[in-house]
Amino acid sequence: MPAGANDGSRNDPLAPLIRPLQWRGTLIEPRGTFIPQLLKRYQDYPLVRVVQVAVAAERATAQLYSIAADAPNAPTFVDGLGTLDRARIESACRDLSIPVQFIREEMVNCLPWEEIDTAFPIQEVEVLIIDTEGFGIQLLNLWDWQKSQPRVVHFEHSCAPVADHTTILEQLRNLSYELVIERDNTTAYIPHN
Repeated sequence: MPAGANDGSRNDPLAPLIRPLQWRGTLIEPRGTFIPQLLKRYQDYPLVRVVQVAVAAERATAQLYSIAADAPNAPTFVDGLGTLDRARIESACRDLSIPVQFIREEMVNCLPWEEIDTAFPIQEVEVLIIDTEGFGIQLLNLWDWQKSQPRVVHFEHSCAPVADHTTILEQLRNLSYELVIERDNTTAYIPHN
């Protein structure tokens, strides 16, 4: 279950595995610009469901911020950046020397994990990938670990405060996860016995 599925191919570690391994799941993506690409990619693959929503603590609408693909000197990955945190997207603009007038806003629907209308019960989630430009740890804190412990959890930590990352690592260790910490991402997994 990727949250922040983007277009379903670019920088998606699951894309080459879904069909050959006959995986099923729900791809969560709030941005309307990517939904047609996701739907087209999986139109003939009924085991994957696309849900256009952002995950949040409660049912609401929120402003999602992104950078226009046609921003001057923008790297190819820039239109894949999207966040509910305007300060985070402004920081990305500064880091990439992109004028803030290329920030785009889109109103998106938000639902908590338990309300996301998935075709597959949350208890069956085995792989959880969160790529949400700084909200990954917050979303993990909203996950019901008593109800479901995915075998693999992958999330971006580079935009999060160190204290928040340290806290979630401790929580994952207490749940018997092993950890692989890379520069920008953390992968937690439950080893086979």
